[in-house]
Amino acid sequence: MTKIINIILLLTVLCIVFDSQVVVAQDRAARSLYVIFDGSNSMWGELPDKSRKIKVARDVFNRLDASLFAGRDVALRLYGHRRAGDCSDTELAVPFGPADSTLSKISKQVNAVSPRGKTPITRSLQAALTDFGDRAGDILLISDGIETCDADPCELVRTWRETKVNVRVHVVGLGLTDMARDAMQCIADASGTQYLDANSDMELASAIKQTAASKAPAARKPDPQPQSARLEFKLSGVDKKGHYLPVKGTLTNASGKVVEVKSNHRYVFDGGAYTLKAGVPTLNGKTFQPVSKKIKIKKQGSTVIQVVVPRPAQIVTRFFAKGKEIRGVNATAYQKGQKLFNVRPGEDHFVLPGTYDFAASLNKDNQLKTTATVAAGEDKVIEFQAVETVRAVFKVMAKGQDKPIRQHQELLRDGKVMYKIHWNNGADVQPGVYTLRSDGSLTPYQIDNVKVVSGGKQVIALTVPFATVKPRYVFKTKSPSKDYRCWLVRIDANGKTVATSKAKQCDGREITVVEGRYKIRVWSRLGKFEPTEFSAVTGQTSEVLIQEK
Repeated sequence: MTKIINIILLLTVLCIVFDSQVVVAQDRAARSLYVIFDGSNSMWGELPDKSRKIKVARDVFNRLDASLFAGRDVALRLYGHRRAGDCSDTELAVPFGPADSTLSKISKQVNAVSPRGKTPITRSLQAALTDFGDRAGDILLISDGIETCDADPCELVRTWRETKVNVRVHVVGLGLTDMARDAMQCIADASGTQYLDANSDMELASAIKQTAASKAPAARKPDPQPQSARLEFKLSGVDKKGHYLPVKGTLTNASGKVVEVKSNHRYVFDGGAYTLKAGVPTLNGKTFQPVSKKIKIKKQGSTVIQVVVPRPAQIVTRFFAKGKEIRGVNATAYQKGQKLFNVRPGEDHFVLPGTYDFAASLNKDNQLKTTATVAAGEDKVIEFQAVETVRAVFKVMAKGQDKPIRQHQELLRDGKVMYKIHWNNGADVQPGVYTLRSDGSLTPYQIDNVKVVSGGKQVIALTVPFATVKPRYVFKTKSPSKDYRCWLVRIDANGKTVATSKAKQCDGREITVVEGRYKIRVWSRLGKFEPTEFSAVTGQTSEVLIQEK
């Protein structure tokens, strides 16, 4: 009887587990996933690990597996990807469809994005909600910056939640500044989801996976009304056209106590009269033309104060060579020779109106400078015009071998050294014809008529005829060590030293050398050995025995 009861209990548990898995699968399948992807100009910028944001995003989307989405329908909207400075540039690139057939289309679209425009987040969210129709689901907003066109998306999403729109917004911030992170965090908070930072390839992939695995929200219970909730205060900023602006400032009560406040944060203050002073923070470290107004915070409930503030100048740096946009670097702004602030490439920044000198060090050939005057309310592109350079890597190998010689190089033109070249990383050089030279102790070489062509990164494989030697210690008895170091000394016809190698392991392994006469300098800890000299001949392999006395 006990055995029968146990079997019944086991079957019951299995049924419950199976049913719960089916419910979860059905629940996730019923909720569509809508990706909104940032194609604005700032996506040319870099993450903390120096990888370019757009490149990281492309790589991650190329690796996505449909199994992550458990039967969900998936769609993609892009913004800022077609036209610079156009706030209407938002497009449904891939309509809803099963993940199995849609992910490849999404990956193709993301790979085709050439970042160039603004950041119309609010407009894209509104369009996404229309695309959902009567579907329930989740929006995954992947952005590296704040709203630059319309009203605060945070308020839009809060309205959705309050009116029980069955669409949640998950936010992934790509390499955000603190100010931008606050704005993106606000959107996630307003939707009741978790904001996720992505500062690397792995973090972006993890964030997408986490969102894809999200379940339908539980039925929302009425919000409790503790004292902190009853006295909630939130600050929001807009310009005279109603476009979102990040603001910061101070709140002063009747007794003169001053507290700092900023947009996209929630605060708890006693109800009553206050003086608010707020404006847009700038890279100059100053707030632009802050406005003051008397406000009242309710004694219960939530008080949202929207302050209309003047819009400062807004700048973004872009780099060009031969008419094409190229990867940029941080620029520094000066006035009257005094350094003021740094500007990250491709990102929108608020600054005080005025005339600035900008400098950027792209590479050896491009120490760039430009001057620009910006006015309040103006969006200004700071353009740097560079000469074309390409990343060139020279893999020089001994003839008949497949491993490059690990020694640094120089590029010469008319006998003058133009560039120092890292053997593995290469260097940025202007296209042209050069002489490649390297002064290694054992493998010096000079190769004429080396061509570097226009275009992207190039790896140029070159071969040089060398000799190969295999020096080996020969002991009369057991070796006192397993470390068989020795030094190869290149000598001239008179026996004088030309160059000495770094320590090598003389245990019979191959060593590449230039043709010539050599002698061996032994390691004294191994004992005493007969003087050893030999000749190395190009194209030949010589075994060299180092005989113990």
